[in-house]
Amino acid sequence: MNDERICRYPGRRCGSCTVTGLLVGMVMVLAACSRPVQTDPAPAEFIPDADYHVLMAEISLVRREYLAAAREFLAATGMSDDPALAQRATENALEYGLDGYAYQNAQRWIALDPESTDAHYALTVLSLRRGDREAAFDHLLAALGPPAGRSDDEYQAMAAAFSQETDVIGVTMLFARVAAQSPPSEMLNLILASAALRSGQYDLALESAWSAGVGGERAVQVEILIARSMLAAGDTQTALDLMAELAERNPVLPVRLEYVRLLATAGRADFAGIELERLARMFRGRSEVVLTRALINLNSGELVAARRDFSALLKAGHNIYECLYYLGQIEVENGNDKEAIRYFSRVGAGVYLLPALVQVALAESRLGDTQAGLLRLDQFSKDHPRLAFNLLETRGQLLLMAERYEEALQAYDDALVYKPYSLSTRISKATALEYAGRLDEAIALLRDTRAIAPANGIVLNALGYVLTNRTRRHRDAYRYIRTAYELAPYNPAIMDSMAWVLFKRGEPERSRFLLEQAFLLLPDPEIAAHLGEVMWSLGEHDAAREIWAQSLQTNPDSRPLKQTMGRYVN
Repeated sequence: MNDERICRYPGRRCGSCTVTGLLVGMVMVLAACSRPVQTDPAPAEFIPDADYHVLMAEISLVRREYLAAAREFLAATGMSDDPALAQRATENALEYGLDGYAYQNAQRWIALDPESTDAHYALTVLSLRRGDREAAFDHLLAALGPPAGRSDDEYQAMAAAFSQETDVIGVTMLFARVAAQSPPSEMLNLILASAALRSGQYDLALESAWSAGVGGERAVQVEILIARSMLAAGDTQTALDLMAELAERNPVLPVRLEYVRLLATAGRADFAGIELERLARMFRGRSEVVLTRALINLNSGELVAARRDFSALLKAGHNIYECLYYLGQIEVENGNDKEAIRYFSRVGAGVYLLPALVQVALAESRLGDTQAGLLRLDQFSKDHPRLAFNLLETRGQLLLMAERYEEALQAYDDALVYKPYSLSTRISKATALEYAGRLDEAIALLRDTRAIAPANGIVLNALGYVLTNRTRRHRDAYRYIRTAYELAPYNPAIMDSMAWVLFKRGEPERSRFLLEQAFLLLPDPEIAAHLGEVMWSLGEHDAAREIWAQSLQTNPDSRPLKQTMGRYVN
């Protein structure tokens, strides 16, 4: 019988090749033993070259040791003048979330191939993640080429390259600078308007949407963006009137559903419900109508109605994983973690897979089985290595909840190996340091993070809040938080911090107003703790007890809430 094996990876050393090589080596050794002993010169010292490191990288990839592979590829690119190798090393590191290695490889790639559009795009994204917006802009201009020759396809490719980036303000700033240096473009203005709307820069969103023009081939998209921007900026009635008129002129289902969503966002739930019922009669059986109604009911707290619609869609086989995810969320809201796990565990693919896994791990932790949640995260990371980084912060969060602070710090350190400039990871690690009693280290880390992203409101807010809450440096804290508030005045977490530093500075009335606004936007237990404490200081003890009790019902494990109540309620 012919036992010859076919190698599935030409140019790579697979397991079969390795075994064959060992057998051949053993035969050669045995043969050598039968010959007369000879005195050979000492072997020359082995010096690894680029090919050796590529081979080691390949072996590491087969073994699913992706960090080791990134290290070997980086060593290889430093010894090679081949831009294709530098490109492969960059793309491999990016694929597994290893930004630090990707950046170094991309620098080598651009040095070897200065005209590479792909290399410039990679460095645009990586520079932005490092907080270097100037370098990001320079690389973006190089990737786009001369302004006069740019097409809509190139602008759409630009938008796609940044679609998953978390620094939405940085992305908006890049797009705005490109628009300022480019000929008028409907597509570019639409892209800028969408980015500005996501980042909370509503005036810029509105200005860019108008600049795109309402008479072009994308007129409907432009008018929807204008209406959304108006609503976000507070011009509610004008936004709704514009959207109603657009739906009248274009009575297709997507446009009419957009009108319904704007009505719901504007707090006109009754009108949204009436319009949805009309659409349900006109477009009988269309799952989009039922899904929109379910999401609106969920967001407005009508959980029974939302569950009914999601269950109906699930039974009919529509939006299966989305429905399972939101049914799980409803059970979380109802405090039924066991049933929530049952729904979340059935999500098997798509955009809801990772969020569902995170929710399962958190639910298991709330049920007292943190270890089960950690093991679930570990197994998922092994099965889906491209998503491993995304779970390390969740791992840290679970360990924090369990008060296993040193292990939490290790999880965040592991995450920083992947993305050393990740602002959220750095802020999470600072929280772990604070909880572990290492306050000076937490503040130092946040100051260092601020140096990376000096205009990031979330970073400024985190630093200011720690100084407010744990030190008497309220003047410095106020300066940081005020800047964050100016950057993002509608962010409830930043509103909470501003209110808290005002309270610490002896301004309880201003503090209360901001806290009430923040709590309406985000009924978070820490905001509830602060609002109750401010109410207590103003003599409203019963109101404080009520808001604490209500928040504790839905957030029984909230450490800040329980600590605050412990100081005032016997």
